Amino acid sequence: MHYEAISAGNAVHAYLHSYLTGGKTKVIGNFYKPYLQALNTLLPNFGDTLLSEQFVVSFKYQYFGKIDQLGFYRESLTLSDLKTSLKPKLSINWVQDKMIQLAAYYIPIEILYPVEQAALIYLISDGSCNEFLFSPEQMEFYKELWLERLCQVNEIASSAA
Repeated sequence: MHYEAISAGNAVHAYLHSYLTGGKTKVIGNFYKPYLQALNTLLPNFGDTLLSEQFVVSFKYQYFGKIDQLGFYRESLTLSDLKTSLKPKLSINWVQDKMIQLAAYYIPIEILYPVEQAALIYLISDGSCNEFLFSPEQMEFYKELWLERLCQVNEIASSAA
């Protein structure tokens, strides 16, 4: 079942990237149609895209990752992370780890762009969606959590070397 959400995620990411960058959207198999249905309800909220499926680097903290999308979402410059899930995510408490992941991407992006919000968007297997929007002030908390985790990992790596 976990494989289904990952496979659906790959298919939806490819579709959204093509859509946002003006490319030809790929056909998605019937198995993933509910996720595409959820995405299609959100597509009108996306505007101009600056980055899609791009690697970002934090030279200061020495890590990199691949963002889903930086562009206008609900008329604000938004760093968006799309996820697929078999079950709805009804509470922010259920997505804390994903918010910390989004904060890791946010740190190098905010140096280059005046990000107005961050979005964690879940496409659910029943065709619905859940979205969590965060202001730059709210992202401060998650950035601190990410930097604490990064420090712990670096300490473990240093002691193992």
